[in-house]
Amino acid sequence: MFLTKEQYYKRRWFLAILFLLSGFCLLYLSYGLFYYNKDKSELTTKNTLPTVIKIEKTKIGDTPLDFLTIINNNEKFSASINDSILKQLSILYNLPDLNSFSFGNELVFEKGNKSYKYSYSDDRLYELEINGIKIITYQKKKPYMAYLILIIALAWISFQVSVLYRLKTKGIKVYDDYKS
Repeated sequence: MFLTKEQYYKRRWFLAILFLLSGFCLLYLSYGLFYYNKDKSELTTKNTLPTVIKIEKTKIGDTPLDFLTIINNNEKFSASINDSILKQLSILYNLPDLNSFSFGNELVFEKGNKSYKYSYSDDRLYELEINGIKIITYQKKKPYMAYLILIIALAWISFQVSVLYRLKTKGIKVYDDYKS
């Protein structure tokens, strides 16, 4: 079954608007990537004893991930951790067999007589120091991916705007010239 010129024209309008919206989604994604790329001066630093410190084991797709979570009153901050951080935590908390396979979905630490210093922004933990030992160090990453997605989003949006402009100005006559 073939589409008529009018049906094809309506479908092209629909697709152009849909693709324009997908470009705005890419633009929003690049904004989010820039947002999580904070300077150290923008972070909030606390020296207070947290209410709860725990490791949560989650799974994103087929990839298991460990998150160190600090809960202070009603605020929750977390950061993805690896095995080297687990080794440091096992030394600090005297848990010799602590690794990513030694606990279930959650492991809560005893706070004890330790001093805590942590830097965060919104819900992300950027830096953690326990008893003067840096567990999580702040690393300023270059936002290459954010710039790449921003450029792709702007190019995509400008292309879709040109398609919409062509559909608006030339209308269905474009398809008269195309079909013989």
